[in-house]
Amino acid sequence: MSEVAKKRIPVTVTLPGMLKNIAGAARLRVEAATAAEALEEVYRRVPALRFALCDDSGELRMHVLCFVNDRSTRDIGTMDVPLRDGDEIAILQAVSGGSGAGDREIVSTRAFDAPRDRVFNAWTDPVLLAQWWGPKGFTNTFHEFDPKPGGHWRFVMHGPDGKDWENHSVFVEIAKPERIVFDHLSPHHGFRVTATLAERAGKTELTFRMVFESARECTEVRSFVVVANEQNFDRLEAVLTCPGTEATEIGATPC
Repeated sequence: MSEVAKKRIPVTVTLPGMLKNIAGAARLRVEAATAAEALEEVYRRVPALRFALCDDSGELRMHVLCFVNDRSTRDIGTMDVPLRDGDEIAILQAVSGGSGAGDREIVSTRAFDAPRDRVFNAWTDPVLLAQWWGPKGFTNTFHEFDPKPGGHWRFVMHGPDGKDWENHSVFVEIAKPERIVFDHLSPHHGFRVTATLAERAGKTELTFRMVFESARECTEVRSFVVVANEQNFDRLEAVLTCPGTEATEIGATPC
């Protein structure tokens, strides 16, 4: 490794909801030369994170992903990737277990500083939902949205690259204000989403569980979905901070 690559530089390490609660902060600023060194510095500052992220051998658990910018270190094949000025590290958890689905599921969570009714409304009001649904840079055009058991949700997601993605889901359960269940039918991978809202210490904890039809399909999309879910949550958080989140009229733009 060159002398330039060995240079320790300031980098930001971003933590998702569950880890943020352990660390007491959403972002930690550390100095490191590689992603592995950055994690060691994080563990030094917050020892409890090592137990949350690592197995008995000290390796990252299978459901924990570390990204340097938008690249998974598992895809790169090493945690020793050299860091450069401006790099950011994201540690993400796709927690498996608890529903019997095992390796067919991806679960993301976050606590929002908003009442549960408001978060539920952001899920079931099509004007609000269209503003935050999807990863960073995506927009939506809704054609049908009927949030009741058996109701259809048809819409087009417009990607930042100009590509359109037609989506079709069918609602299975709507239990205000605590649970929304729907089956995503197209495009490509089929899966069931269960979004559960729970009141926690004055905040609303959203648990977003995706159960795929097969372990293979889940594995194929896991690295992308974990990042996309966090970006989705970021967009929801932004909408919840805007006035007018509690009720809108079709065509209104509260944010």
